[in-house]
This record gives sequence, C-alpha cells and structure tokens, in this order.
Amino acid sequence: MELALWRSVVIARWKQVPSVADIRSMRELLRAELSKRRSPFAAMNFIEARDATSFDESVRAEVAVTQREFASQQAALATVIEGAGFFAATVRGVATGVALLARTSFPQRVFEHTDEAALWVASKLDDLGASQAPTLVAAIASLRRPAK
Repeated sequence: MELALWRSVVIARWKQVPSVADIRSMRELLRAELSKRRSPFAAMNFIEARDATSFDESVRAEVAVTQREFASQQAALATVIEGAGFFAATVRGVATGVALLARTSFPQRVFEHTDEAALWVASKLDDLGASQAPTLVAAIASLRRPAK
C-alpha cells in the first residue's frame, strides 16, 4: 500500500489485497496526519479489479471501523477500480452496490477513471473545488511513477 496526502485528499494505492494489518497501519497513519488538521478531507482509493473481489470479512470489518472513526472529518470517498472489460465493469457494479449499502455519513462513489474521480472529489471539498481537479490528477500521476 502507498499512502499519500495531497492538500486535503488522502490517496491510497493498493498494490495487493490488503490484510487486517494493512488497514490498521493505514488507520494509524491517518490518525497521525488528520490530528494536525481541522478541515474535512476526502479519500481516494485505487484498486486493481482483480484484487477488489478478494477482501475477506475481517478486512471489510476493519475498513468499517476506519470509516466510522474518521466519518466526522470525511467529506467523500472515491474508489477507482482500475481495469477494462466485462470483469472490471462487474466489479465496479458490485462495489457500487456495497457502497450504497454501507450507509456512511459521507458520499461514496466508484469510478473507472482517475480524472472523473478527481473532479468529483475536488468538487466535494471547499478548499479545492472542481477547478483543482487537473492538479489533483497530476499529483496522483506523480505517485504512480516509479522511484528513481
């Protein structure tokens, strides 16, 4: 997992199916970062379609704990499920249904493309606004580049 903070957006890139320990580690990092700020934040998760169906019940439960802990500070959650074709589209459909059933206090959406997710997230944050979406996309792209 790679975790980054860009302005008021927490960006998580899942390189493999997360474990309970991964979710707990993420929660500790969030706790440390978000304790320094008062303004709302949004989160963007990037998951490969092949991994999105592999979250076991204990991981889902740990994610729910994390969502409850930060709900009062969270403005939105965008999940980008990467991949093309029927399988990826099906996974996004299932993930959309799960998000609807989650009944969080903040809006959640599932996306296929980063630029659409960035526009939606930026529009949910007063300190960004939709005009900052291209800058957010560039920040996400810089995270994807391999380290030199």
